[in-house]
Amino acid sequence: ARSWLHANCSACHRRHGGGSAPLEVNFEVPLMDTAMLYENPTRGDFGLDDAKVIVPGEPWKSTLLYRVTSTGSAHMPLIGAKEVDENAEGLLRKWITELPHENKQDDKDIEANLTTVSDAMKTVSTIDDLTATQRKSTIDAGLASSNANINALFLRFLPADKRPRTLGPDINTDKLLKLTGNAKHGAQVLSPTGKWAACYACHTINGNGGKIGPDLSKVASRLNKSQIFESLASPSLTIAPEFQAWSFETKDGKTETGFIVKQDKANMTLRLVDGTTRTLTKKEIKKQSPLSASLMPEGLLQTLTQQEAADVLAWLSSLK
Repeated sequence: ARSWLHANCSACHRRHGGGSAPLEVNFEVPLMDTAMLYENPTRGDFGLDDAKVIVPGEPWKSTLLYRVTSTGSAHMPLIGAKEVDENAEGLLRKWITELPHENKQDDKDIEANLTTVSDAMKTVSTIDDLTATQRKSTIDAGLASSNANINALFLRFLPADKRPRTLGPDINTDKLLKLTGNAKHGAQVLSPTGKWAACYACHTINGNGGKIGPDLSKVASRLNKSQIFESLASPSLTIAPEFQAWSFETKDGKTETGFIVKQDKANMTLRLVDGTTRTLTKKEIKKQSPLSASLMPEGLLQTLTQQEAADVLAWLSSLK
């Protein structure tokens, strides 16, 4: 499992690798130092029960497994892979299940149904044990779910030509900007249970969400439609000074990534990517450097259909 993570994820998720989540999954890093075990996810919990990046013994609460199991905007690896690697899914689930743990909740305690996202993950993992009729009805129910996090677990069972056609890497900007969007539908895509629910991990919209990225509640009062599109399509092109992320290497060999919120001659206070704050003394900082890339992941628009993207733009453009 560690070898798979190294081969597929560590190009970005390593120290100074450029990944927007603070993970170090390269093989040589001891497991306890990878920022995976019992760590709060910094890019959305996808509605999982008591979610952490990895919950040993409880794969149904582990966002790492959800990202490998689902398709769409949550799917990892981000670059290249569009299909679920079923062998990797099984391997990672077995590994997480067998990691030393306190047996707070075994997989048998998770129901195989579609009541919650964690239940849906259990259902997907046992779907081959169902009869053909049960399998079809379960997949149909998952595809019909109004919860985008559940729906994303079942799209893999559709033939490629039957899946929603997403924008992909080659976006026709002029065509998209001219398309009439439905703000109401865009609000559903960009809702806490919508296809882009993970955005709330960093952004606040009308009082809900995190504070890692800019508050989007009145985004249209400072950006026009073209600028909003640019911020979604190329988040690293223009980074507001207050959201410039920095990497700090301390003299004891540790690395912190965050935003500078306060500093004086002796100390520097950071807002870390998990939303917490930490104060470093300047004497303990060995090296500091600004990150050239935004913490907002590239390629998010690629996961939407053309109409969904137009709808999201219409919704954001209405927020004044």
